[in-house]
Amino acid sequence: ASPFYNKDSVLGIDSVFLTLVYAGSYGDTASGSSRVNVEVSEILKDNGFNDDSLYRFDHPGFTTGPALGTASFTPSQFKDTITLIQKKDTTKLVNVLRIKLANSLGQRLSQFDTTGNGGYKSDSLFRTMFRGLALKTTDVSGQGLLSYFSANNTNSALTVYYRFSKDGVKDTASAVFKHLDYSQANSIRRTESGEYTANLSKPNPQQLYIQSSPLGSYASISIPGLSAFPNKIIHRAELIAYKVPSASDNIFTVPGRLLLDHKGTTDTAFLFHDDIQIDASGSLNLSQFGGSLRSDNSYRFNLTRYVQGLVTRKERNDTMRLYAPLRSTLFAKNLGQYVSVTNLS
Repeated sequence: ASPFYNKDSVLGIDSVFLTLVYAGSYGDTASGSSRVNVEVSEILKDNGFNDDSLYRFDHPGFTTGPALGTASFTPSQFKDTITLIQKKDTTKLVNVLRIKLANSLGQRLSQFDTTGNGGYKSDSLFRTMFRGLALKTTDVSGQGLLSYFSANNTNSALTVYYRFSKDGVKDTASAVFKHLDYSQANSIRRTESGEYTANLSKPNPQQLYIQSSPLGSYASISIPGLSAFPNKIIHRAELIAYKVPSASDNIFTVPGRLLLDHKGTTDTAFLFHDDIQIDASGSLNLSQFGGSLRSDNSYRFNLTRYVQGLVTRKERNDTMRLYAPLRSTLFAKNLGQYVSVTNLS
């Protein structure tokens, strides 16, 4: 069914708005100097976007048409109430971003038919004729921030305000399109620079920037001396990494937990299965293994059993990887299968 009263009765489009519910920000949210500029464009047909698929954060994105509208915002503005008045109805919204779009989009949507191959004949036909909208960040001022919006919130919608004629009487109405059931893609692109890239060319840097996922980085740690360490009883073996204080710590907070795994030159990444307990439900108990940020700005990992295996059983001395993932999948030798390490943010 068409969300418009009747396509032949539409007299004109008054305005088109995309409303997105604000869900929070990460970065410079307090100073008010960080302003985000965004633009909205239509996703073009036949560009590989499928609304029944899931996409990685590092997906390069999809081809879009020209900009339909732009907006600029700071996180502090979402505290303000927006009042919408339509006829005798008054609606108050808070924590939303409203972006005015070109009326041409509303005009095209109003002319979809409900018969034949019309866009409102079925959901599948509609998704073929209208692939959706892309919201892209074009510029960020100040120290920068990353903002989150809830596309499937009931207050998030594409709304077309229009005029129509019914039985010779002119009136106004709105057609509302909501994103509820189908997929979305979040494409995150990062451009590395500064000390982060400069340290990559140093053979043995003492300070490294570990960029969190998605598209993160890791520190490779090799300790060749462990291969020749004499056979002893290891009471405690720890890997300790200290966070270097930064002037932006209060803006860009550090990860609460890091993860450590190990791998050879050609095979997969392995879980420290001797030092990480796996309970009956298959969940990993990382409390004894460590990795959480402590009050002394250290991340500590208990590798006692792993090191004992190196010095007593002469097991392979792998390169260790220190990183900050959202989640990871590692091979557990004692189980003979991969295990998922989740909730690491």
